[in-house]
Amino acid sequence: MVNARIATAIMCVTLTLGGCGLNQQSDEQCPSLLPGWREPADGRSGLIVMNVVAFNNARITWNRQPISISQLQTFLVRGTTMNPVPFVVLDPTNAPSCAEATKVRDIINDAADCQGEGRCGQGGDLDWKTEIGLSGPDWVE
Repeated sequence: MVNARIATAIMCVTLTLGGCGLNQQSDEQCPSLLPGWREPADGRSGLIVMNVVAFNNARITWNRQPISISQLQTFLVRGTTMNPVPFVVLDPTNAPSCAEATKVRDIINDAADCQGEGRCGQGGDLDWKTEIGLSGPDWVE
């Protein structure tokens, strides 16, 4: 009886400290970075508009404003007609799941033509803004 209680206590402590693994992501980046996409360490021009696609309470946001998938696609396609073409960043930090982040990444990749010219990036919103030359008192958001 005592051994069963000790075993139960150890199991509870292990699950509490280690997590049960249901919501844990692997050490690999999720979603994976596609060819042609940039990371904050790669840098970007501070002279090009940056649009951030992120997640808030399982909703997709465009520069912190909630939008639908169809609105996202419209904004991305419209951006490809601009000169210069805006830089699009996917911030998957608060994505409800890796699958949802991957779905949105794929939509961005197709609609914004991310395969070339470094038009798209992935990483935390603040990571992009803290790159050299992109932060400080002169930063305009």
